[in-house]
Amino acid sequence: MLVSELIKTSLRKIGAISTGETVSTDKNTEALQALQVMLRGWSQKRIMVYATTQESLLLIPGQKVYTWGIGANINSARPHSVVSAFVRDSTGLDSIVEVISEGTYKGIMAKSASSRPKYLNYMATYPLGTVSLYPSPDIAETLWITSLKPFIETSSFAAVSD
Repeated sequence: MLVSELIKTSLRKIGAISTGETVSTDKNTEALQALQVMLRGWSQKRIMVYATTQESLLLIPGQKVYTWGIGANINSARPHSVVSAFVRDSTGLDSIVEVISEGTYKGIMAKSASSRPKYLNYMATYPLGTVSLYPSPDIAETLWITSLKPFIETSSFAAVSD
């Protein structure tokens, strides 16, 4: 969603504009500033706002555990949680990877199996998160992961077109 859409929807909800009305440049600028102030205030009060992100990882045959964090296998901020995942093969076909709990993952007895991953467990360990797959990948394919990360970068909303 674009910031301009968020602003327009918010202004409509509070009755500042009517349905179908165009938001003026001045109102967009003021609303953007208000949004940035609100997010900074929430951050200072430790009220977390989460952003959904999608990232990819090239799977290494035989490797079932990957790290997540700055400088890790997935080189980005650790997420709060993983929402969904899928593996995309070389022909562009996607196969769902079910996100499972730590207990369910620990309950898998024969973790040495190798095939296209069907299950993913994410542990938000510190300093690096841990992604465990079952079974371990047998070929190099791309894993796509959708996660929730704390939204703390109000600079991401630098313009209404963001």
